[in-house]
Amino acid sequence: MDKLSYVDVVKKNLNIIIQKKVINIKKNLSTRINQLLNKLLKSEYNKNLNKIKNQIINTKDSIDDIIYSILNIDDLIKPTKIYINNRKHLWISNQLINIISKFNYTSDIKIVDIGGGEGNIINYISKSNNIPNTNLYVVEQQNDWAEKYKYSNNINYLFWDNIYINIESNSIDIILIMVSLHHMTDETIDNLMLNINRILKKDGLIIIKEHNCITTDDRIIINWEHHLYHILMSKNLNEENVKQYLNQSIFNYKSMKEYNNLFAKYNFQNIMNLNRSFESYTYDDITNSTNLYWALYRKS
Repeated sequence: MDKLSYVDVVKKNLNIIIQKKVINIKKNLSTRINQLLNKLLKSEYNKNLNKIKNQIINTKDSIDDIIYSILNIDDLIKPTKIYINNRKHLWISNQLINIISKFNYTSDIKIVDIGGGEGNIINYISKSNNIPNTNLYVVEQQNDWAEKYKYSNNINYLFWDNIYINIESNSIDIILIMVSLHHMTDETIDNLMLNINRILKKDGLIIIKEHNCITTDDRIIINWEHHLYHILMSKNLNEENVKQYLNQSIFNYKSMKEYNNLFAKYNFQNIMNLNRSFESYTYDDITNSTNLYWALYRKS
């Protein structure tokens, strides 16, 4: 057998290194998918987690393939499907109350929740701090399902046109934006930033909850968290309504650095970053499969 040339040896070693990196990446992705599935589906309730994981890993980046996978996963979890009604609203509210209390606000504060749905979180916050509901605002996008909200919290509901939010200038103390920014286009985000800069008082706070999306793996995992939530919240999925969900959804993920730069552009200073459990944030937190974090900004 002829001896391998120097170039052949180098190529062979490079291929081994590349293969190892690919294996490590797949292992990392596989581990994160396991964490996500255990978080949402719970292994004790579902016996098809491995099939679901393989379905996700093998899904190609095309609408048709994603639709097929979503419908297939829906079939796999139907026997143990649990519809989601509450995503720890009370626990999150208590954590936010602890943060807000550090800034010595009185019961006269005014709070806006951008993309706050029915307003459950600010309603909890208001009850714990004796804040009148007239000081609370939920801002949502105007669309066909706006009238489906249960207006049970007696909060001010505003449906904006992605251009202007009808709230008095310099009147708001705290703005919450929880996993809503990544569902907006860059143009809408810019319009939102102009609005919150206008309505927020000097030294007012913005508290966001977002995904720190840096790598391709991050994007895959975060996308599938959204798809799995959609599956768990939907009773009758078919090809038509899954396609509608994908076509109407916006998945505009950014990194923490990009968000910090965005807020700095509009004169907001980043003063604190916390992980999903409201502890010190680290990117490589092995329990945080979708890189969720909280960030506080102050208006300069």
